[in-house]
Amino acid sequence: MISSKQQELYIKRFKKVINRIGEDVLGGNVGLDAVIAHCPDPVLFAKRLDIGEYKAVCEGDVWGRQWESAWFCLKGTVPTEWKGSKVIAELDFNS
Repeated sequence: MISSKQQELYIKRFKKVINRIGEDVLGGNVGLDAVIAHCPDPVLFAKRLDIGEYKAVCEGDVWGRQWESAWFCLKGTVPTEWKGSKVIAELDFNS
């Protein structure tokens, strides 16, 4: 069994390695603007605009409880210096 101090050290080192790998593999990144329409129950795509007002949401915001649903609208601008490059969206909704 490792001590809590050792565990903290391992986690800290692991996060540093992951950050370095991410920068090398993914290169630059830009943020996306996001709005959300919260709906406790699932809503069909065709009905997503009928569920109410879309409100701004930021990374780390709590937008609902476990097993609740929401529709997100994400917008961003690809930097001109990325022209000709493969561009991907890395999304983590923590679910």
